[in-house]
Amino acid sequence: MRKRVVFICLVVAAVALLCSCQSKDPTNGKTPLPRDIAAEIVEKGEFPEMLEMELDIVQKKYGLDKALLESCSVYICSSGAQADEVAVFKAVDANAVKTIKKSVEKRAETVYTDFVDYVPGEIPKVDDHIIITKGNYVFFVIAAQPKSAQQIFERYFN
Repeated sequence: MRKRVVFICLVVAAVALLCSCQSKDPTNGKTPLPRDIAAEIVEKGEFPEMLEMELDIVQKKYGLDKALLESCSVYICSSGAQADEVAVFKAVDANAVKTIKKSVEKRAETVYTDFVDYVPGEIPKVDDHIIITKGNYVFFVIAAQPKSAQQIFERYFN
């Protein structure tokens, strides 16, 4: 009988330990719409005139299959003369997040290549770009103040 009680106590302790070691949901269970996040970032940030891209253009510029996306919102400078860009993607699953992040990294390289000779004054912004993932979300920003945009993005999950 005593061995049985000790065994049960050990099982309960092991289960408690496993439960406490599980990683916390980085989104805190929140599921904001990418368009709401991106729109607020553009509205409150210091950006030139920005234009929201249509999904087919996003797919072409980022090389993404729409099957990877639950939703997304991408803004670019409407004149094309500045490198500013805000993108928020919500992936369908964790594997899609990895693929989207790789596409975003390639997009950052493409923006650099496009602007290095065209408008070299934009390169410091491009160099300071931010790419982060949070749960099934991928965030990308090129801006004069990228940390401000990142703070708005992260606030949606606090």
